Amino acid sequence: MDIVKKCLKDAKMEKSDINDVVLVGGSTRIPKVQKMLQDLFNGKELCKSLNQDEAVAYGAAIHAAILSGVRHNQQVVLVDVTPLSIGTEIRSGELCVVIPRNTPIPTKMEKRFFTVLDNQTSMANHVYEGERPIARENNFLGEFTLHGIPPAPKGVSKVIDCFSIDANGILTVTSTDKSTGNNNHITITNHSGRLSKKEIDRMVEEAKKYRAKDTEHKKLARAKSELENYLTKIWDIVSGNSGGKVVIQGGTMEDIIQQTIQWLDWNVHLTEASKFEEKLKEIESICNPVITRMQKNGDDVGVKRTKTEPV
Repeated sequence: MDIVKKCLKDAKMEKSDINDVVLVGGSTRIPKVQKMLQDLFNGKELCKSLNQDEAVAYGAAIHAAILSGVRHNQQVVLVDVTPLSIGTEIRSGELCVVIPRNTPIPTKMEKRFFTVLDNQTSMANHVYEGERPIARENNFLGEFTLHGIPPAPKGVSKVIDCFSIDANGILTVTSTDKSTGNNNHITITNHSGRLSKKEIDRMVEEAKKYRAKDTEHKKLARAKSELENYLTKIWDIVSGNSGGKVVIQGGTMEDIIQQTIQWLDWNVHLTEASKFEEKLKEIESICNPVITRMQKNGDDVGVKRTKTEPV
């Protein structure tokens, strides 16, 4: 503690002048050192939110810049960046990245989302950080739900998710219903569920290691989602025109839809995207000609696959 006392003396300051005691350096992890510091400053709570090793590295880099003269080079700018991508989980289970990795902070970015159900009045938001395409493989930061979305057909209500990180690294995620201005948010600090430098490096390496596996998993999730979305569109069309009782070879359109839903339930553990792609082509070959005939008869219908960001 003699060094601390000497620093105070050299700065011509008293212990009472100190607002915060920030722990920097590996030795500050030692409980005895923390206890001695706290006693020296009359029981003041110690600030442990900084990464002790990173702080030393920053100091060493700045000292090296001073010694080498780089500090006075106007072409060199030191910036802080996001160590991992940050985003939210969408309906398919994928991570929809809003702030990419290595984005300079402070920063503020937005993403639009649409309701995926008729008369949907709430939207859940699960926030993750990481480089894996499947949300649950990343680090979970927090969740919240936006309520009060006016009932409307699916795809009509629009929600804006705003991700902002301030200069202190504090992340705020806000969901706002575009039509009403109603919103909800979550604030995540640097020490609230965030990862250490070692853990960040591990996650980046894991993303590289499992890239091929993750690509297949992402392809599987999208193939399954496309089949489910197609079934939903078909049902909306035929139920709106004839209550689902459109007769086709071997039954009705309603029968086809129910059989495919049952097939999805039975094959929930399938790991091959091609199986879902083949099933989609099979259903399209049955349903699309029927829809075409309905169009020729003057019904206002149509089927097309659309890519959105459903939650």
